[in-house]
Amino acid sequence: MQLDKLLQQCTLRLSVAGDRGTGFFVAPGWILTCAHTVKKAGNLPVDLFWQDRNYKAIIEKCQAETYLDWAVLRLEDPVP
Repeated sequence: MQLDKLLQQCTLRLSVAGDRGTGFFVAPGWILTCAHTVKKAGNLPVDLFWQDRNYKAIIEKCQAETYLDWAVLRLEDPVP
């Protein structure tokens, strides 16, 4: 399979307080995204959309310093 197809399969959309962005599965049930995209969520779940289904994820770690902008999310329920 070509690299672009694999990347598309690992990419998801996310939504927080009306803002939208993308994230990437980096391991089963774990997502990497930008901190500026999800920091508004605080302790609330982040809405995800992947392969025509909706999911929720919790922010496990959010690094939003000037030179670092990443967040790790964990799915609330495993992907079937």
